[in-house]
Amino acid sequence: MSDLVGRLRAMTWETWEDEPTASEQTCAYAAAEIERQQAEIEAQARLLGMSAERELALRGEIERLRKQRDDAQVRTSKWRSKCRDAQAEIEQLRAALDDVEAAHETYCKSWDMRKQMDRMKAALGKLLDHYTTLINSGDAGFWDPEEEPEVIEARAALENRHG
Repeated sequence: MSDLVGRLRAMTWETWEDEPTASEQTCAYAAAEIERQQAEIEAQARLLGMSAERELALRGEIERLRKQRDDAQVRTSKWRSKCRDAQAEIEQLRAALDDVEAAHETYCKSWDMRKQMDRMKAALGKLLDHYTTLINSGDAGFWDPEEEPEVIEARAALENRHG
């Protein structure tokens, strides 16, 4: 009998990771032990002529085993519920991570576009300076390039650094 109690205790005190499996094993073992004890009760009753004390002791042991089985089933149910909750939380975290990765990708693309825009503004500024220097030198004729609509538009675009 003490061997049975030792085995049941060993199965009951497994780590939390093995709790559902250990509880299921405990339930199965307790059910098998209940059936074995029931058969022993019947055999003892026949052999000993219904020894009331032995029958009472065995029935008490069966009741204790049933309670232990029921407790193991409750723990198994609780662990399964906790596992489902943890799975749901993991899925939520994965979805949030996907959102963060998408936002990061968008930010990186935006950053690349800003760098390209800065390079284009720098190139436009150099081209505009080169053009106005050429016009102002007199080698291409004499007129005021600052009055040309293209030059006015280019200067306005370069002054608007944030747009």
